[in-house]
Amino acid sequence: AFDEEHRRCSTRGRNSDQLPIAEARDYRSHGGAMITISQWFIDLSLKRKLITIGVASTLIVLGTAASILAAVQLDTKKASLTASVNSLVRLVALNSDAALIFNDSATAQQILRTLVEGTHVSAATILTLSGETFAHWHSSEPKEQQLIARIRSTHPTDQAQGSVAHSDPLLQTGHWFHDDWLDVTQLVYVNNEPAAFVNVQYNLADFHADNQRDFWLMLAVVIGSLPLNYLLSLQLQKTISGPV
Repeated sequence: AFDEEHRRCSTRGRNSDQLPIAEARDYRSHGGAMITISQWFIDLSLKRKLITIGVASTLIVLGTAASILAAVQLDTKKASLTASVNSLVRLVALNSDAALIFNDSATAQQILRTLVEGTHVSAATILTLSGETFAHWHSSEPKEQQLIARIRSTHPTDQAQGSVAHSDPLLQTGHWFHDDWLDVTQLVYVNNEPAAFVNVQYNLADFHADNQRDFWLMLAVVIGSLPLNYLLSLQLQKTISGPV
């Protein structure tokens, strides 16, 4: 009986110890990387600690500054691009009023081709207020065809009726940034009354390529500053740890 009671007590003792052990293992698995980095830093000499702190601090400051600059620059570029495309759409709208008055879709199509061909516009459409396609133009460049197919899938058109759903963004004025293109829609006024919509899809391929160039340039500046940063940190270390 004594032996049986001793075994039960031993079992309870082992079970009560298992939870802290499991928690300790879980803590080590999650915090292992941080502990390793901390131990590595602790084991460094004073000289290397000062250099590491200097380099890391500069990288953090440069990285933060570059991120803020990139965000501001992106917003500025988007605003500039939107203003430019809006000006183009406004020009189309101003030149389309006569074609709408005389119900001349062929002339309206020629106006679209003349004003947007050769730009980064992939497609342009004039629609009546009811949503029917009055005139349409799209680029014949081979590189534009894949994007045009995606645009058509986003703005489904009933080819038999030549109209679009009233919930389609084409029938809403404003601008919308998609992954690969910019949608801009404005009203066409005839005798100061709304008569139609002009919608333009602007290809953003060059816009994205320009942003990528800016990103790699900023990254190159940050990485290129490392040697100078190291030398300055080394000089600072000598000043701090040198004889007084």
